Amino acid sequence: MKRKIEFRGRRVDNGAWVYGYYWTNEVGNHFIKVIRDNNDNFVGNPTTNDFEVIPETVGQYIGVKDKNGIEICDGDILERGGFWGWYVAYEDGGFRKMPINMVQRINWEHSLLEQDTVYYWEIIGNIHDNPELMEDTYEKPML
Repeated sequence: MKRKIEFRGRRVDNGAWVYGYYWTNEVGNHFIKVIRDNNDNFVGNPTTNDFEVIPETVGQYIGVKDKNGIEICDGDILERGGFWGWYVAYEDGGFRKMPINMVQRINWEHSLLEQDTVYYWEIIGNIHDNPELMEDTYEKPML
């Protein structure tokens, strides 16, 4: 099965998210060659769609989708009906869901998302747009 390799990043000039191929130039600037916008529409001429992005915001599509069919990327924050939030990060050779809550960080194993039942999980934000969701105090009541 062929896996789609794609990245997202926030543009330096206007802060918009762009999706496509990630590359850097010889002086260390970071770019995404845009192939689609946030609504999954093809964007313009592929030879002129290179946008400089903020390096810290670059995240890779991990190859799986959430319960709503949205592509999960490195840096997304996930939730599963009433559980504490988790975020997606690359660790030990794979994309894992990492606990936000300190109790979970100590007691729960960081599991690979490819091995998890991601169709139960939902993206509720990302670490760049929703830093408040990364606070240790964020807890949803158990249902």
